[in-house]
Amino acid sequence: MAGSEFPAYVARNIEQSHVEEYAASAVSGEVLLVGDLCIWDSGNGWVERSGADPSAGTIIGLAEVSSVAARLITPDNKIPIRTLDGNTVVAMSSTTDYVEATHRFVEYGVTRSSAGRWQVDTGKTTTSARVVVIGGIPQGFGPGQNNVWFVKFLAEFLANDGIDS
Repeated sequence: MAGSEFPAYVARNIEQSHVEEYAASAVSGEVLLVGDLCIWDSGNGWVERSGADPSAGTIIGLAEVSSVAARLITPDNKIPIRTLDGNTVVAMSSTTDYVEATHRFVEYGVTRSSAGRWQVDTGKTTTSARVVVIGGIPQGFGPGQNNVWFVKFLAEFLANDGIDS
């Protein structure tokens, strides 16, 4: 049985990442949550929550605070986003139990759960893959630290990768 859901967060190489502020989505009713996967909407000049399979070159990073809270803590109503690059390791949950021999170095997709948490989705492979699994903590390893998946986003889907996608 898979562990509990938690917001996605930068787990390793955080010292190489940085936080930038972006105008938050003005899509009616859309609230970005902590850990939301954010993409760049060049047509509107803002970040918005990613859809299930973000397009190449669009992923900016993870929301550091909710967009509602950002309106209270930033003078220009922008939202702090922890930017991602190909070396950034992100911790995510999954509805699938992590098994080292089965999942390490395999590419999977990501899905937003009904609770609003981005998770590794082992049902998405090949053209739907957005991350590569580099490790994890199996179910039952320790209290509050079980079934954690450590992933890197595939560079071709990142906006800050330096690769012409």
